[in-house]
Amino acid sequence: MASGVSLNLIPYLSDQGLSDGAAVSVLTVYAVLAGFSAIGAGLLAEHVQVTRLLQAAYVTLALATLLLVIVDSTPLGVLYGAAAGLAFGTISTSFQLVLPAFFGRRYLGSIRGFMQTLNMVAVAAGPFLMAAVFDATGRYSEILFVFAGLLMGGVMMLALTPKPRSAATPVQ
Repeated sequence: MASGVSLNLIPYLSDQGLSDGAAVSVLTVYAVLAGFSAIGAGLLAEHVQVTRLLQAAYVTLALATLLLVIVDSTPLGVLYGAAAGLAFGTISTSFQLVLPAFFGRRYLGSIRGFMQTLNMVAVAAGPFLMAAVFDATGRYSEILFVFAGLLMGGVMMLALTPKPRSAATPVQ
């Protein structure tokens, strides 16, 4: 999902009426805040249950994705970039912490390898899906709604996931 949006973000924002410079600024805000929030999420995860942190980030990214549907000005674009960047950085860090908490460290390499394979398929499919939907409909909104729905599905799955049975790592 993230690759689909980020690789299409500049042309999308240009189509929405933002100048190329404003569109690049939105992407810059996204990238800078993703970097800072990745660090912040690591610090915050020592005080907050990491699954709750991940849920909050998914909700934030889903809302940012819905905001992207109506972005038609630089301030709204920057708001999207800030929210999506904060969420993405938090997800990047939190996901690395949640895996050993649930699965321990013994098979972490094979679990990460399997998940990375699925992730690469998603990274490759995201831009293609966004472009295909745009080519078919002349709009991105449908696929953005799908992406937001998938993120909310992740929130629900995390809510239904029981806490780890044993303390495999010091992660909460």
